Amino acid sequence: MIVLLLRIFNISLVTETYPETWKNTYILPKHKGGAKTSACNYRPINITPVISRIMEKVIKDQMSDYFLKHKLINLSQHGFLKKRSCVTCHIDFFNEVTYRRDRRELVIILYFDIRKAFDRVPHSLLVGRLCSLGIRNPLYNWIKSFLYDRNQTTKVGSMTSRPRPISSGVIEPTLVV
Repeated sequence: MIVLLLRIFNISLVTETYPETWKNTYILPKHKGGAKTSACNYRPINITPVISRIMEKVIKDQMSDYFLKHKLINLSQHGFLKKRSCVTCHIDFFNEVTYRRDRRELVIILYFDIRKAFDRVPHSLLVGRLCSLGIRNPLYNWIKSFLYDRNQTTKVGSMTSRPRPISSGVIEPTLVV
């Protein structure tokens, strides 16, 4: 099985093409609480093929290693990195505040919650940024293929919507970007 997966992944990378059949996402709305009649009370759960998530993890790990090796990621970032989490973020934050307060320095804290930030990322901006960070072919074209020409279909019970194109945003829970 592993040999077959490696062959599929290598063909995908060499041809710089994300397989079309992996680009179809099914969305299952999950109720978060509150009025069930309000769309904002639902979280979209994206169902993607398992094989695509395996490949995405391989690509994500390689990209993270590249970004860390070339110091393209700020070391104060905790999201989406190995051995980093909300807990490590809180520990670093607490240590920094304690350090500053011990020196009687003014500490100002600002919190931002950008709603649906992942939904709003234009694909062209994302691939342009990857290029500026040194991502080149075949990976660059593979990521473009991964992002572009995707469709999503929403399923509620036995009802299914028509497939709709995805022109911006990052599929959550994608592992690649």
